[in-house]
Amino acid sequence: MNKTITKIALIALAGLLIINGCKKETNTISAAAVTAALTTTAVTIINTSTAQSGGNITSDGGNAITSRGVCWSTTTGPTTANSKTTDGAGNGLFTSALTGLTGGTTYYVKAYGTNSAGTTYGNEISFTTPVDKDVYVAGIEVNGTQRVGKVWKNGVATSLSTGT
Repeated sequence: MNKTITKIALIALAGLLIINGCKKETNTISAAAVTAALTTTAVTIINTSTAQSGGNITSDGGNAITSRGVCWSTTTGPTTANSKTTDGAGNGLFTSALTGLTGGTTYYVKAYGTNSAGTTYGNEISFTTPVDKDVYVAGIEVNGTQRVGKVWKNGVATSLSTGT
């Protein structure tokens, strides 16, 4: 009889283990955040110290764009840790004014868009600012009865000798 009770107890225990082991697990799978899709627009209106660019955010990846603009550097691969603009939020086209540039320098620029999944960058575009050019103006300055030939370089006058 003890053997029968032991067998029944073992069978019952095995049945409980099988039933508990077959419980349906519920795993919650959360959707992964998706970054934005965007492009960098051409650099235009290039001066010695300023230029214009921008971007086009074509998809926010299902997460609202909270910040957008362009970033630039004198080396390839600029990020928002470099110089940057902040040009609002949301999808679509935007224009950015790059300032503080130096004449005769090559810059690399990318549009960026930030959402809850992170910051995404557009394609990289390079451009070179024009070299500062000196402006010369020549003329004669009349000082009483004396005439003096002068040359102005960038607004600074230099007197020419009279040759006497």
